[in-house]
Amino acid sequence: MPTPTPCDLDPKKLIPALTGLRWIAAFCVWFHHFPPPVALPGWILACFKELHIGVTIFFVLSGFLITYRYMEDARASRHWLVAYTRNRVARIYPVYFLVTIIAFFALSPSPGRDDPVDNYLLFLNLTFLRGFSDEFKFSGVAQGWTLTVEECFYFFAPLMFLLWRRYHLHTAWILLGCYTTGLVLWCVGELVRFQGFFQGFSFMLAYTFFGAAFSFLIGAELARRILRQTLSGWLARVKAPTWIAIAAIAGMVFLFSLGQTEGRPYGVLHPGLKAVAIFLLPPAVALLIYGLISERTWVSRLLGTRPLILLGKASYTFYLIHLGFFSIHLYSFFGKRFAKLPAYLFVLAGLILISILIFLFFEEPMRKLIRPKRGEVAGRHKANS
Repeated sequence: MPTPTPCDLDPKKLIPALTGLRWIAAFCVWFHHFPPPVALPGWILACFKELHIGVTIFFVLSGFLITYRYMEDARASRHWLVAYTRNRVARIYPVYFLVTIIAFFALSPSPGRDDPVDNYLLFLNLTFLRGFSDEFKFSGVAQGWTLTVEECFYFFAPLMFLLWRRYHLHTAWILLGCYTTGLVLWCVGELVRFQGFFQGFSFMLAYTFFGAAFSFLIGAELARRILRQTLSGWLARVKAPTWIAIAAIAGMVFLFSLGQTEGRPYGVLHPGLKAVAIFLLPPAVALLIYGLISERTWVSRLLGTRPLILLGKASYTFYLIHLGFFSIHLYSFFGKRFAKLPAYLFVLAGLILISILIFLFFEEPMRKLIRPKRGEVAGRHKANS
C-alpha cells in the first residue's frame, strides 16, 4: 500500500509514524539522563549525553501537529478559543498535576521529610510560572520546565494562525517578533532582578519559548505548507528525506559530543554548537517529519506499528516520570537486588509499564472528561497532539 504524499494527507486522520516518533524523542531524553551502565567506547557515551535533542524533536513536532490539527479550523471567536484551550488543558494538565503533587508531597525538600511543602513553589509549578525563572526552573518535576515552553506555544499558536490568515505575515517576521519579545523580557528581567525571572541571556535562549521559537515555527511552517499544498520545489524533490534527516541529526549529536570538556559537560553549551542546536537541528527534525509522512521506509513502518503507537501515546507520561519519585523508588528497589545492567533494564521496563497504565487509566479518561464534546471540538478528530 503506497504511502500518501504530504498533499494527500487528511488532517482528520492519525499519522501513525509521528506518534511513534514521540516515543523516540522521550527515549532520547531517557538516555540523556541515564546512559546504559555498560562498558562502551567513550565517544558513544559522549553521544548519549547529547541526546537532549529529544526535547528539540518534541518542540518541532508540537509546532507541526498543533498547526496541522488546528490551523484550518482556527477562528477569532470566544467559542473556538475556549474549546481550543480545553483541548490543550486536557492534553497537558491532568498528568502534570498528578506528578507534580506527588513530587511535592511524597518527596519533601529535606531528607528527613519534615519540612512543610513550599506553597509558593508549588504555586509556581502548578501554574507553569517556574519555567520563566532560572532559579526555579528545575524545581518540582525537573524536566517539566519544557512544559512552560510548550504552553507558551499553545497560547501563541492562535495568534500565529491569525497573523498568517488575516494579515498574510511571513513566518520570518513572526519569528523576529518572538526573538524581540524575548530580548525585551530579558532586559526587563535584568533590570528588575526578581527571583531569576528572565535573568540571564543564556537562560532566555535555552529555556524559554522565545529562545526555542525557531523549533516550533519551522514545524508549524512545514504543516502550513502541507495543508496549503505549497511545498517548495526543492523539498519535494529531495530523495530519501528520512535517511538524510537521520544522518544529519546523528552527525549533529556527534558534533555536540566533540565539544565536551571537563568544565563543559555538554558540548551544546559551547556558543557555536548552541547555534547549531538552535538553527540547524530543527530543520533536520522537520525534514525527518516530512520524510516520515512522504515516503514508506522501514523506519516509518516501525514507528507506525501498534506497540510504538501505544508507547508514543504514553510518551508524555514517561517523560514526566522518568526523573523523580517513580524512578527513585524503582532504582531503590531493583538496585538492591540486581547488578547495574539488570537493575537499569528493570527500572526502564517498570517506568514504561507505569506510563502505559497511567495513560490508559488516568490520562486518557481525564482527557475525554475535560476536552470539548463532539460538535464543539476545536480542531480535527483523531489527531496526533
